[in-house]
Parts: sequence; structure tokens; C-alpha cells
Amino acid sequence: NSQVIYRMKYTPDGKILVCGADNGYIYYIDAVTKKIVKKFKAHKGVVMTIDFNLDGTKMVTGSGYFIL
Repeated sequence: NSQVIYRMKYTPDGKILVCGADNGYIYYIDAVTKKIVKKFKAHKGVVMTIDFNLDGTKMVTGSGYFIL
């Protein structure tokens, strides 16, 4: 299975690269080993944005998914 990554952002400490994909998943990738250390379904659609508060204790993500 391959996913298209739409957004990537490092955590404020630079240890983890957080990626948001077209399948709605968020992937945590260790910046040193380049291995996925965590993944979870965050949205029904494409993850369009990722951001953190200044100390990295909170993350917010957004998706373009909506129903008319």
C-alpha cells in the first residue's frame, strides 16, 4: 500500500517527523532511524495541515473532508 503524503512537519524538538497522508493517517517517523514509530487514523480524508504548540505538547491537524 502506498499513500501520498500531503504535509510534513518536524516536532519542535526535531526528533520526530510527523506526516499527514491522503488516507487520513498521521505517521510519526523517527528522524534518526527513519522508521515509523506511531500511526493513527486522524481524518476521513486528506490531512491538509499539521502544527504544534511551542513546547510540542499539543498537535493539531486539519483535513479538507466535508459532506454537502
